[in-house]
Formats: sequence, structure tokens, C-alpha cells
Amino acid sequence: MKLVPIGSILGCNGKSAMVTGYHKEEKENRFVYYYIMCGLPVGFTELESLFLISVDAGFDLIFPGYMNETGNRFLNNLQEQYDIQTRMSVSEWDASMDEIRLILEKINNE
Repeated sequence: MKLVPIGSILGCNGKSAMVTGYHKEEKENRFVYYYIMCGLPVGFTELESLFLISVDAGFDLIFPGYMNETGNRFLNNLQEQYDIQTRMSVSEWDASMDEIRLILEKINNE
């Protein structure tokens, strides 16, 4: 799954919406990624107008969002995190992070 940039317009079931951000949560010891979306053509009007759609949901990319060098680096980093975390359970991820912390502490103490 290739993540799309903020500002992208996605279509599903004859409706379109714009990506305004990203959200990750833990469900049943797995990481699940979502796009934070707002409807079109109105856009964001209040918090209740936002909704989540799984990045794995079946949608069409109607228009890709604007990208610059900073946005491209951010999206590439988020994509790498997504690729790693969706292959691991939350427990496995946490254990990996604990191991990395121990290695860094050892390096810093030398």
C-alpha cells in the first residue's frame, strides 16, 4: 500500500473526500493506519466533519496532493514506518524498540 500525501482527493462509492492527515492506532495487537478525511467541496468546518478511512480501503486516487521536498521526506518516512509496523504485532514492535533503547544506552555509556 502506497500512502498518499495530504491534500489528495480520494473517491469511494461515488463520493469524494480530501486527506487532511494520518492516524495510527492499535487494534488487537496490530497497528492500523487511517487517513483523516474531510468532505468536499465544503472541507473542514468543525471537528465532527472529519472522518477516518483505512489506508487499505478500496478507493480511487482522484487527485494527488501537492508535494515538495519536505513533504516527500515526511511521506517516505511515514511509508517506511507503515511498511515495518504492518508486518509486526504491537508486541513485536515494542520489543524491538526496547532492544534499540538498550543498544543506544550502552553506546552512550561507553
